[in-house]
Amino acid sequence: MTLQLAPYEEPDVAGDLSPNGWTLDTLEKFISSKIEGIAETIRLNDRRYEQRFIDSKEAVGAALVAADRATTKAEDSQGRVNATQNEFRGQLKDQAGTFITRTELYAALVAVTALVTALTQWLRLHP
Repeated sequence: MTLQLAPYEEPDVAGDLSPNGWTLDTLEKFISSKIEGIAETIRLNDRRYEQRFIDSKEAVGAALVAADRATTKAEDSQGRVNATQNEFRGQLKDQAGTFITRTELYAALVAVTALVTALTQWLRLHP
């Protein structure tokens, strides 16, 4: 007994409908459109994220420039305050240089006391 095979026939895939009305062609188009939609969303997000990155980079650069300006301004202002304080300290030092010291005051007091004592004794002797 010999086995006989029927000739192979290519199935008509495009024409075969599922119970829901889908064919392989319509399913492929549907999935392809969904994939393309997702790819387009990814491309749009990539552009949006790139723009955000560029905007952030510019904002950080502007903030750094502003911070640098503020630092320079604060340093200049502090320099003027320090100069004024140093001038005031210099004036105080000059003024302190004109004050009598304790040693000088004590020596003058001893001299005046000795003079008053000598005058008092002289006035006792010569009424």
